[in-house]
Amino acid sequence: MHGNNSGFTLVEIIATLVILGVIGSMAGFGLAAGTRAYVFSKENVEMAQRAQFALNRIRLEMLHMDSIVSVAPNSIEYTNITRAPGVQYRIERNANQLFISVGGNNFLLLDNLGTYTSDPLFRYRDNQDDPWSAVDPFFELNHIEVLIILSRVDQEQDFEFRTSINPRNNGARNAPKPIRHDQ
Repeated sequence: MHGNNSGFTLVEIIATLVILGVIGSMAGFGLAAGTRAYVFSKENVEMAQRAQFALNRIRLEMLHMDSIVSVAPNSIEYTNITRAPGVQYRIERNANQLFISVGGNNFLLLDNLGTYTSDPLFRYRDNQDDPWSAVDPFFELNHIEVLIILSRVDQEQDFEFRTSINPRNNGARNAPKPIRHDQ
């Protein structure tokens, strides 16, 4: 006669281990997907912050410029006599980097720029939204459109960030009034 056997059979233990293994692997895949989503979101936020910082700096520079020395699709050279008389400033895209130059000293503003195929870094527009060039009077410059393209290497994709800037110190009609720093 067999006595009262209390315990688990080998088949029950193996089935339990298989079920726990399936549940554990599903939990592991869920954690891995959550971690990837977090890293992706974090990198997107960092990229957007870098672009916003660069656009804000460019906007502040161009708001207060009082003359333009030269313009090109990927650069602008200007002066700001209220901040530094006689000093020329330059913002320029060179390959995949964006520089700001103050009196000939270059400072890196942004790197990891994406591919600019047909759109330039800068577009200069007059009051009729027609192209403006350096041969036109400075007061006819209505706004400057800025395009920053950043590259996500891990996604093999470029992301665009745009803004439009109205210079204050060019004397244009209907332009924003300059801020006076002496008041």
